[in-house]
Amino acid sequence: MPRLEEAIGLSHGAIFNYFPSKLDLFVALAVEDHERFHRLYADIGFAGLARHIAEADPAWLSVYLELHRRLNTDPALRKAWRKAVRATEEPHEHTPAEAFAHTLLDGLVFARAAGSEIDVEPIIALARKALGE
Repeated sequence: MPRLEEAIGLSHGAIFNYFPSKLDLFVALAVEDHERFHRLYADIGFAGLARHIAEADPAWLSVYLELHRRLNTDPALRKAWRKAVRATEEPHEHTPAEAFAHTLLDGLVFARAAGSEIDVEPIIALARKALGE
């Protein structure tokens, strides 16, 4: 909360004028980040997003990991997440190539959130070869 308060210039109390609960705040931040990653992928592709992740703040990326962990363990979060995501994107079945790319990107997020420095260029080269680019 202190980092969020500093980043947006609102007090703890003011933030909760906009969000009725911590769950609502967490879902809103997670959906915004989810959408940002999808926009980046659409705008700059796999290689650009991989480079972005490799340079990202590990602490912020850990929120991504926490979201996915909690989606598997917290029914209230899972319900709120599904409702929020349905409101922002159309259902989409991933092709095997998209699923592969997302798996690689998830691995990069995990490694970077753990604090690893990543030489992403060999990973990009592997992905391009595997995807026939």
